[in-house]
Amino acid sequence: MLTMKCRFTFLLTLLSLFVAYGQPNLKPSIGIGPEPANNDEVCEIPLYLESIGAAGYFVGDTVPDFNLYDLDGNELSLAQSMADGKPVLLISASYTCFVFRGKVDVINQLFDQYGDEINIYIIYTVEAHPNIDISPYYGFVNVGSSNITEGVLYEQPETYGQRKAVVSDMLTNMDIHAPVYIDGPCNEWWAHFGPAPNNAYLIDPSGVVVAKHPWFDKYPNDMYCDLYTNFGIGDECDVQPTVGEFDFFLTGDSTVTGDAGQTLYVHGKLENNSDGNVLIEIRRMIEDVPAGWATSMCTDICLAPGTDSTSALLEPGEFLLYTMYFYTNEVANEGQVLMGFRNVDSPQNRFSQWMQATTTAVPTAVGEAPEVDPMSLFPNPATTGFQVQLPGRYFEGQKELWMEVFSPAGVLLEKRTVDQPTVTFSAAGLSPGLYVLRLSDKRGLLASGKLLIQAF
Repeated sequence: MLTMKCRFTFLLTLLSLFVAYGQPNLKPSIGIGPEPANNDEVCEIPLYLESIGAAGYFVGDTVPDFNLYDLDGNELSLAQSMADGKPVLLISASYTCFVFRGKVDVINQLFDQYGDEINIYIIYTVEAHPNIDISPYYGFVNVGSSNITEGVLYEQPETYGQRKAVVSDMLTNMDIHAPVYIDGPCNEWWAHFGPAPNNAYLIDPSGVVVAKHPWFDKYPNDMYCDLYTNFGIGDECDVQPTVGEFDFFLTGDSTVTGDAGQTLYVHGKLENNSDGNVLIEIRRMIEDVPAGWATSMCTDICLAPGTDSTSALLEPGEFLLYTMYFYTNEVANEGQVLMGFRNVDSPQNRFSQWMQATTTAVPTAVGEAPEVDPMSLFPNPATTGFQVQLPGRYFEGQKELWMEVFSPAGVLLEKRTVDQPTVTFSAAGLSPGLYVLRLSDKRGLLASGKLLIQAF
């Protein structure tokens, strides 16, 4: 608990900030006005395929006012929030953004340590990696291996109420300390302060941006350093020398196989087992993939297919998971990438690794209709068992649904009634090969998917 002297000193600090910056002088409000209704439709979400650092506001810009609401209808007005003379930290988020989920611990630490000295708000925006729907940052469906593994499978909300429902699930399943406010149906905040899945703005009490991070917490951006540098909040940022070494190894096979048109993943791990920090350069050295394919790198953030390099700073004992994404087309083919991992300060500490993806043709023996919905299957490939994740809309009203499993030769192996979105299957007794699953009701085929069974 603060002593009387500490409280007085703290109040003087806030007063000095308020005097130094004066009243906030924000640009005109971007909305949203009254709280939206649950049935208000979400406006069309345009694709944004450019650098996420090239959009929004920049250091020295004055930001506009806005008002948003949380799940309980409590209103956030930026102008009213800034009237207390405190700086503001805005962090964008979506549940399907696994980068955001991986940074929640850092956000919680900032909020717990400095929540009395700065106003910290999470702004919930469009889904970054929706299930079935196109990702606004990639231009194609890119659910992501982390979302599949963790079961964070949500379509892009079509109404404000659906967006609130996803936020409700997120807050139920995650421990998030900072308040979460929800972007409006027409994505007003995302359009002005983004587009980006997990960027951050540090704004002084007069409404001017003093720090902007395209990614909230990605080296070399450090919000703790920004707080000390701009406002004297926290401890002086002491950057430790990078004198350590790291190891890289695969956590699965270097070659992955799947159905033509799938996104395939090769997984690895970077680990600092030394006593010093290590700065690692990660570079795609060779990309040899068919026309119509693309690859991208995923570390603590996921990069666009056109980005060939990134970096990571690991402290002693830290590790970082690495994933190579192969985006394939409908033609059976194979492609490969040579990745390089290099210690910037110790060039002899380096690794290179070929990663390959092979796709097989889709069987047509079961007569699938190309217009049906795709089916989310995970893990895929599978060995001992797998799950099917179905959209909730299939279960609206009184419907009889059933699922069928066909062998690689097109033979019906199993048919079962389905009454919930998640269906679990055992792979016991299934020989290695490519299987087809179909979901139907009395009107016909609703969804289909292909699953590769591998030997255990």
